[in-house]
Amino acid sequence: MRKTSNSIIQQLQIVFSFSILLLFFSLLASYYSIQKLISNSRLVNHTNEVLIQAENIISLLKDAETGQRGYLVTGDREFLEHYNGSYANVTKSFNDLSDLTGDNPVQQKNLREIKSLYEAKFGQMQSTIDITTKTGIDQVDREQRLKQMKRGKKLMDQIRILIDHVKAEENNILTERLAQQQIYITFTPIILVFAALISLLISVFAYLRIKKDIDKRILQQMQEEAKYLETNRRITAIEGVTKQVSSGNYTARSTDSGEGELGKISLALNNMTASLETTFNELNHKAWIQTGEMRVADAMRGERILKNLSVRLIETITDYIQAPLGTIYIIDSEYNFKLYASYGARQVPETIEVGKGMTGQAIMSQKKIVLHDLPETYFNIQSSLGHVSPATVVIMPLVFGHECIGVIEIGMLSTPTAQQMEFLDASIESISIGVN
Repeated sequence: MRKTSNSIIQQLQIVFSFSILLLFFSLLASYYSIQKLISNSRLVNHTNEVLIQAENIISLLKDAETGQRGYLVTGDREFLEHYNGSYANVTKSFNDLSDLTGDNPVQQKNLREIKSLYEAKFGQMQSTIDITTKTGIDQVDREQRLKQMKRGKKLMDQIRILIDHVKAEENNILTERLAQQQIYITFTPIILVFAALISLLISVFAYLRIKKDIDKRILQQMQEEAKYLETNRRITAIEGVTKQVSSGNYTARSTDSGEGELGKISLALNNMTASLETTFNELNHKAWIQTGEMRVADAMRGERILKNLSVRLIETITDYIQAPLGTIYIIDSEYNFKLYASYGARQVPETIEVGKGMTGQAIMSQKKIVLHDLPETYFNIQSSLGHVSPATVVIMPLVFGHECIGVIEIGMLSTPTAQQMEFLDASIESISIGVN
């Protein structure tokens, strides 16, 4: 036994030594990748700063040119506010840009050309200003000024082209740096995940080795504990079901299908709960029907105007069974069935003729009609809800003393439940009496 323990200890030492070595190398690789990411981020910021300074040169030149043109047109020296000092600002941006691109021969060549051009541009602008100041706006030689302006435009176009070259070069550099940065961003997590997985596998292997040795020594103890825990779990599960039942949840069931006394108790508990659930559902069903009948009775109580009674009835019925559509037709003194109330229906016929359409058939037969799975062309069927195309229509004649005195039609977007149909059947007689 001692020899076995020593062998396990030696294997664990080898395993954990390898794991520590792997972790050390993964840390070195991660550190190198992170340093590269930091370096590339600085280079990306450097490129963005170059682009900003290049754009500043163009922007400052535009401001100076705008001020110069304003002065040439008006002769007002206030327009030279942006021109004055612009040369110094452009030179500062140029110097900053030159420092930033000192290690790039291509950019340095572009900058030398830009410097000569913007100095020529400022010389041209100053010359034009001096001529205008000396001779005055009205006396200035317009042809000469036009020539200077064209020369200035040419210089400005050349500067723009060179600035675009500078920006294009920096954008190419930026693209390369972003590509390098993406490589480190991609591979750094892969290295970390790979090292973590290897370390995890080593840990799992070591755990299994230790567990195998321990299991041999305490197998009997574990079996006894497992039996105790299983018994305790089954008792706790049965106790949980009894608590749910006592709190009113009659759908709770014990999932214990084991053998023994606890299995018998679990089966008896499930039978008792099923019986309680059935009784409770029946009581709820009856209570729902009775509540609906009471609401219908309340809607009719004390109302002696037939129009108001019809409106209250159709609103009560549709609201209780959650039907979106409904109509009530009542027979008049000329034995025509006239629309007295509608709910959610449009373009409803004002009268229904006996024997015509499904509603007329229900009046004539004095029997309830239920239409299911109606097609989109339902409007071809002559019923009061034909244009709505509901999924199910229930047509219920109001019969009093063997005579049909009215008809109620309910449109539903789904098949009515047995409970809803039972409520309608239970309420139709009291409605007929109330309407009569």
